[in-house]
Amino acid sequence: MAKVVFDLLKALLNATLLLLALCLFLGWQLSSSVAQVSQRLSDISSNLRPLHSQAQAMTEEFASLSAAISQADTPDSSEMPIRLAQLQEELTALKLEIQSLKQLPGEVVRIAVETAVQDLSEELSRWLPQGGAQADEGQSDEN
Repeated sequence: MAKVVFDLLKALLNATLLLLALCLFLGWQLSSSVAQVSQRLSDISSNLRPLHSQAQAMTEEFASLSAAISQADTPDSSEMPIRLAQLQEELTALKLEIQSLKQLPGEVVRIAVETAVQDLSEELSRWLPQGGAQADEGQSDEN
């Protein structure tokens, strides 16, 4: 009786250690995936900074041209409204581009999560015994 209890305790300890090893492996995989996602988001953020500064510069130029047009009393200032309209169009296009780039981090996270899940499932399929797959094949043959 004591030997049976001792064997059961050894089996429980072995199963616990295997589960702990699996959890540590999964945690390590998750950690590396999070690091990759944060690196991609950092790259995206660094790509957005020049666009933001360009949009600010265009907004400031737009405001100065508006002020110059409102202060200009001479009829020779017909070029200024044209330049102002061109700047307005460029600013609108830039704002649309920034809006589309703001959605990019969400897409990167979605793709990174899908890739991480796929990599994790591949790793798990390598680690898990193949007996379960064989049993499933046997059941499908019977049906």
